[in-house]
Amino acid sequence: MFILGYPPVKCVNEKSLDSLINELVQNDYYIYQLNGENIYDSKTFYNICIDVLPTDPPLAKKDSPNFDAFSDSIRGGISEQESDKVAVIWTKAQNIANNNLNDLFRIIQIFYDISTSLNEDYFDITIDLLIFLVDNGQNFPVFDGE
Repeated sequence: MFILGYPPVKCVNEKSLDSLINELVQNDYYIYQLNGENIYDSKTFYNICIDVLPTDPPLAKKDSPNFDAFSDSIRGGISEQESDKVAVIWTKAQNIANNNLNDLFRIIQIFYDISTSLNEDYFDITIDLLIFLVDNGQNFPVFDGE
């Protein structure tokens, strides 16, 4: 199924959110939800993420986030979860694209790198990490469950 396979970062229309969640639940994914309403740049992203996503070692909120430490900590936190299937659903993702597109590109690359490393058996198990950017508009296609 395309929505659950490669690439690990995908855009999905907000109208499809319930279908996406149902698909993830049916396929035994543990789901984290990021509300992007107040995410406008890398700083707001970082500070909201460390409240929602698992971290190991723990991170503190910062004005100038260290994304190397962030990447290591999120990777470590997700690897400690009991599920080998994890999804991050980031709603209102268009907010950061409208305010700081370069930060969004950087964040997508970080998520891609975390997903790839978790899938390469660096830990005791491989973990399938998927990230879904959810919003409205032509850049966010409707997911029909197939």
